[in-house]
Amino acid sequence: MRSKDDQFKLDIPLFQLQGMSYKDEVFTLQELSLQNFQLQTTDADPDVSIPMIHLAGLKIQGDDFELAELTVDSNFISLKLEEAQPQRIHNQLVPYSQRIHTVVSPNIHTFVRQEFDVSIELAAVDSQVLGRLTAFDGALELVELPDESSFLALQSFSPAQFFNFESGLIPERCSLMSHSKSDGSLADSPPGECFLGPTRFVIPEELAVAEEEDIFNAIAQVGKLKITAHIKAPDQEWPPIVGFSSEPPAPLPDILSQIYFNQNYQKLIGGQRSRIDALVTELEKQ
Repeated sequence: MRSKDDQFKLDIPLFQLQGMSYKDEVFTLQELSLQNFQLQTTDADPDVSIPMIHLAGLKIQGDDFELAELTVDSNFISLKLEEAQPQRIHNQLVPYSQRIHTVVSPNIHTFVRQEFDVSIELAAVDSQVLGRLTAFDGALELVELPDESSFLALQSFSPAQFFNFESGLIPERCSLMSHSKSDGSLADSPPGECFLGPTRFVIPEELAVAEEEDIFNAIAQVGKLKITAHIKAPDQEWPPIVGFSSEPPAPLPDILSQIYFNQNYQKLIGGQRSRIDALVTELEKQ
């Protein structure tokens, strides 16, 4: 198969479909297999190669979802449905039964710098399905619990280790714990932290989320400056808007110079000053 403008070629040598039906608002699929799936492109993106996609025992009825087998093998992502074991988390037993384990390769997009894993464990409790997501060698964990509470944990997560960012304002590593109660309120959690250059920003609970425009704040003490980083994402805007302020007030180049080099802008040399100038320009263009 080729597109009219000849931008790609799609080949699926082997396609197998068995037992598909929809009756009484129940969709079932006994088996679906694709083998040697190839998508050849003419642009700079790598060709897509999927030696195998296999799915079996699919049943969908309203909000209920069942799947017995799932395997994807490709040059950019691999995915497999596995058996999972019950676990006790925050003194609650979660009867996990299935795990979707995924490995993402840099071949998927130039934005991805390094291969990383994502696992989703699933548990059926009463009429709800609970999930536990872990990723990036365990640095990220997001869990839903039977009492309808949830928690998010970041442990020394380094975004630039896994992704190629254009921004120079990406934290080198972050740690954070957030626990939401069943009524939606936040439980007491230890303060989080993020590092910009050598500077540690602390995320105290009372400053983590402000009421207006979804501002996320973190503070650092560098010499005589108390610096606050403001991350604002109105209406879930992405990428978020980043800003910095200080007490006593200081020009933005001096604030950034203190964060990254622990000295005033006027004392910077060559490449140091160029880096701060580039960050100032990035912030002003938001």
